[in-house]
Amino acid sequence: MFSTLRDSQCSQCYAELPHGSVLLVENSEPLCLTCADLDHLVYVPRGDPARSRRARKHSTLFAMVVEFSRTRKRYERRGILVEEAALKKAQEECVCDAEVRAYRGERDGPPPKNEHGAREFGPDQMSDNMAGREASAMTDTAPVGNATPLVLQEDTRDRRAWRRGEISPHDWLVPLPQRCIEELDVVARRVREDPLPTILLSPDQFPLAACAEAMGRVREKIRAGIGLAVLDRVPVERYAPEENQALAWLLGSLLGRLVAQKWNGAMLYDVRDTGQALGYGVRRSVTNLDLTFHTDGPWLELPPEVVGLYCINSAAEGGVSRFVSLCTVHNELRHRHSDLLPRLYRPFPWDRQAEHAPDDTKTLRCPIFHFDGQTLLARFNEKLISSGADLAGDPLDGEGQEALEVMRSIVDSPGLGVEFAVERGQVQFINNRQFAHSRTNFKDAPEPHLKRHMIRLWTREEGRRTFHA
Repeated sequence: MFSTLRDSQCSQCYAELPHGSVLLVENSEPLCLTCADLDHLVYVPRGDPARSRRARKHSTLFAMVVEFSRTRKRYERRGILVEEAALKKAQEECVCDAEVRAYRGERDGPPPKNEHGAREFGPDQMSDNMAGREASAMTDTAPVGNATPLVLQEDTRDRRAWRRGEISPHDWLVPLPQRCIEELDVVARRVREDPLPTILLSPDQFPLAACAEAMGRVREKIRAGIGLAVLDRVPVERYAPEENQALAWLLGSLLGRLVAQKWNGAMLYDVRDTGQALGYGVRRSVTNLDLTFHTDGPWLELPPEVVGLYCINSAAEGGVSRFVSLCTVHNELRHRHSDLLPRLYRPFPWDRQAEHAPDDTKTLRCPIFHFDGQTLLARFNEKLISSGADLAGDPLDGEGQEALEVMRSIVDSPGLGVEFAVERGQVQFINNRQFAHSRTNFKDAPEPHLKRHMIRLWTREEGRRTFHA
């Protein structure tokens, strides 16, 4: 739903819609609330988080209202539409516990100020194209202090919530048929004979019908299945480095919209041991050190939806990939540590790993879990939270530290995750918003052309294609 910036008119009943009216846009045409069959809803402006949260919880139907900011060049939340009875119930609840909430506010004080002197309430914007409910969930207002955000109060029971003994390679492997390999051979030959920069290549420039079908099966496993898929396999040994790069790009493009993986706009990222010493601004992924369980870009307002790894060479020793369902982790936290779970829905400081402008802040505050009433979204990287607290000069609160420790113990539980070595030519894809991955340390082969090398891909449908969307 949109709040209008200028006077408009309903495309069906021709009612005048003055500046500030709430309307629905359908097929590029404005509709008033009556013609949209939403006139039974009432508008709740932002400004009272407790009232808005409770009204949304009690309403069987609600809609977010956004308005385009000309200065910030983005859509920003202005309020919600809810059923009148839900608003009334929310107001009654707010009256009943007003004294308790006021006491908490006096006890905890206001949220901290950032370097510009503004209160840091966390991200509060919609993506540029508002594509899907995940975008609004990831960019909704982050709660502050000890305010309790909307918490998922039931178990996830579908295929996303798996344990090690419940899935097998059959669940994640997607065979690459001979027809697909023939299509890839054609692409490689054309790139060899008539090259273009990789990022200018598009699937519609090549005959890739069979590959599109295979990537459709990958998409199904990621979005409606176990959140993990491994394409098996691309004959990488027959292609030159620039040809493998082109194939990785095109396969990823068949899955979704590829986006920048670094602040400098790099769209393709080589995962290999560069010999650099680990330090500030040096990602662990360019060393041979182990990677603890994490999601990619967890500090970003819109983290990548899917992370892909195109394996050109696997390690001589080690480098085993591990995966865990954060939906299952959330279920376990509900049952075993329900008192600490709400803290994981409140913001933590995250180290941005120097992926920002030189004069920008080195940390951002985001929660680990977010639930918008429909979709559970998760971020995780305990090391980046620890270093984020150090960079911010603000030690973690005791409850936050304890919540992180119990979450890590569950994530690392032997019976929860699966592990396997990604083989040469396989392409691994994971749902980055509900699943975490890790890697053991590894030892490379002595021959340079046989050293471990993966090409990483990020896809995201919301926002811009830049690193910060």
